[in-house]
Amino acid sequence: MVEGNGLENRQARKGLVGSNPTLSAIKKYLIIEYFFMDNPKIIIKRPQDCSKADIREFEKLVVEGGQVNTDGLDKKILDCKLLGFCYANKELASIAAIKIKPVDQIRDIFKKTQSTKINKLPKLELGYCSTNHHHRGKKFNSTLNDRILETVKGESVFATTGNPIMIHYFESRGFDLIGKPYKGNFSPLIYLFVKYS
Repeated sequence: MVEGNGLENRQARKGLVGSNPTLSAIKKYLIIEYFFMDNPKIIIKRPQDCSKADIREFEKLVVEGGQVNTDGLDKKILDCKLLGFCYANKELASIAAIKIKPVDQIRDIFKKTQSTKINKLPKLELGYCSTNHHHRGKKFNSTLNDRILETVKGESVFATTGNPIMIHYFESRGFDLIGKPYKGNFSPLIYLFVKYS
């Protein structure tokens, strides 16, 4: 378990100290926690380390976001590499996940963009980024996304979105826009972003 205060982590429990928790910390302790002075608490953990209540809360917020196909959603959530939870006053305010996508699905997404410059396909996707409507505009999801991306630093990650706020987020974090936008099921246009390792 790792505690943090703002961008700098305080001394961690179990003897782990540092400002940038790594995947090795997750493998060893399974859970990373950040505590901030201005209230939000971030927890990143593997699905198998989550309680049933955690998974239900996560799934509920994904559904409320209205941007994903809900068929088999519970299994898709359990198949993720990592789940991120951001709490404000003990209420789940925002979520994100690092998803592991099958190569054929990733290849199909890249083909939709009509890109002729496809480097090595990333295996990980940042997804299920959603914020409770009571907490929008507080940058909880941006902070959570930053933290969950830190845990897979050194690996290539892609993301798809039609949300202008998320588009700005990916551009500001050094993700590359790939090809052309394509028609989505829940957004008129979907943009593909990749951050190569």
